[in-house]
Amino acid sequence: MNDLRSDGGPGDCAPPAPATGLSGSQETTLRVLWILYVVLGAMLLALGLAMMAAGSVAVVLGAAARHHGGHGPPGAFFAFMFWIYAVPLTAGGAVGVLEGLLLRKRRNLTFCTVVAAISCAGIPWGTALGVVTLVMLSQPAVRAAFDRPGDSRDLFR
Repeated sequence: MNDLRSDGGPGDCAPPAPATGLSGSQETTLRVLWILYVVLGAMLLALGLAMMAAGSVAVVLGAAARHHGGHGPPGAFFAFMFWIYAVPLTAGGAVGVLEGLLLRKRRNLTFCTVVAAISCAGIPWGTALGVVTLVMLSQPAVRAAFDRPGDSRDLFR
């Protein structure tokens, strides 16, 4: 029968130490953070693109109503209002996805820290995500894991 020991010998049930120098809980937290950033960023991207589409439809419907002699809604005004909200949402979504990919590869600590600080303004989900990210990125072991020499720069692997 195998005994439960963690000295590296036979019967060792302890998980191997991560190669990055991070503890298991730090690895897990960073993994959860990058997944959440990608999911939140994708949702913001989808919402922003949907609003851009809605603004474009408003222009088309307004023009069609005026073409047929009706008094349709002013399409340009609605399109402007939709696009005012859509552009920042889309940009924020793209930045969120990029943040997730950078956290996954542990690249560009400064960018990740700035985006985490800015995401604190997004109440309630952005605040929670930003605060946890800032706490994680302030830990010395996590800071040391970023931008290790000799690592691949490909964000999508």
